[in-house]
Amino acid sequence: MSPYYYNELPTTGMDEEVMIVLGVMLVILGIVLVCCLVGWILSSVSLHKIAKRRGIRHAWLAWLPIGSEWVLGSISDQYQHLVQGKVTSRRKVLLILGAVGLVLGLVNGAFTLVEEAARYTEAALAVDLLAVLISAVGLGINITRLVFSHICNYDLYRSCNPKNAVAFLVLGIIFPVC
Repeated sequence: MSPYYYNELPTTGMDEEVMIVLGVMLVILGIVLVCCLVGWILSSVSLHKIAKRRGIRHAWLAWLPIGSEWVLGSISDQYQHLVQGKVTSRRKVLLILGAVGLVLGLVNGAFTLVEEAARYTEAALAVDLLAVLISAVGLGINITRLVFSHICNYDLYRSCNPKNAVAFLVLGIIFPVC
């Protein structure tokens, strides 16, 4: 039997500092999660209510992440058709961009796991390059989706308050909760 027991090992006080940092990080993570949940609820309620008032079918899709893109695009398409006589397919574009962005995000997560498993093999470089390529394509698609979302938001703001549509759009870009 060894003369050293686990309670006799030297400690440096580092464990307490690590636990404090982890505790602070968990509190910050909790605050961020609550803020995200509140933002999601507010945006879903408002988009659902607008879609119901405008007679958009399947307004309940505003509660789903990709479905909300479809509802926002439908509101924009309706405005473009009624006011300017244009037939646009922004709901389809937003739906496709949102779905492809989600799939690429999931594939990127899978490649990250494969990358960690293959870290010490010859295939690691190929997996790294593929993961970077998928990330770059996903970033481009998400930026495109964001631009289309802001275009649809502008149509929404213009249909409600034409004089202040640009101000609402800028505020919506700076403060996404708006």
